[in-house]
Amino acid sequence: MRLFPKSEDFYQYFESMTRHILESADLLHQMVTTQDLTRELAKKIKDLEHKADGITHDTMRKLDTTFITPFDREDIHTLISRLDDVIDNIDVAASRIVLYEVRTPSKELESLTSLLRKATTTVASAVLKFKDFKRSNETMAELIEINRIEDEGDQAHRLALVGLFKNVKDPIEVIKLKDVYEHVENAIDRCEDVANVLEAVIVKYA
Repeated sequence: MRLFPKSEDFYQYFESMTRHILESADLLHQMVTTQDLTRELAKKIKDLEHKADGITHDTMRKLDTTFITPFDREDIHTLISRLDDVIDNIDVAASRIVLYEVRTPSKELESLTSLLRKATTTVASAVLKFKDFKRSNETMAELIEINRIEDEGDQAHRLALVGLFKNVKDPIEVIKLKDVYEHVENAIDRCEDVANVLEAVIVKYA
């Protein structure tokens, strides 16, 4: 049984978006762990971000032309927008790494991007289960895990800042890395925003 049986057309957009988010998060992690092909990887992320924008626009057009939607229009709009926010922040983080010429990313940044990969993987899994009412308990468990990862991300971000101010003497480098850290942490936060939207819809239709 489907949670929202009237239409499944919108789910293809949500699931496509999560695939782009997952790939972007993986590429960002590669950027800070391999230190090779940084510009090429950033360009791939930018291309994925453009595709995500296209999905967002397609979703909005679909909303304008669909009489009966699977759940509230406002919630559909919010969900696709929050998903888009995740990949936007990943793209900004990648762009900043290139712009600032961050050649030796820190272990703290590696830790943050690793947590981002975990968060986006869990988001993708939750979105896939979302339309199936029989899996609502599984979906809610995924949402709890996203919240846990976001808390871990907050802690990792704080520790990263402590290490940054303690160990990096060049104030320009501090500014550069702090900005990159914040955008990665923002991407993790936006994953929690996605979880909050999914939870609100599930509760509304339970």
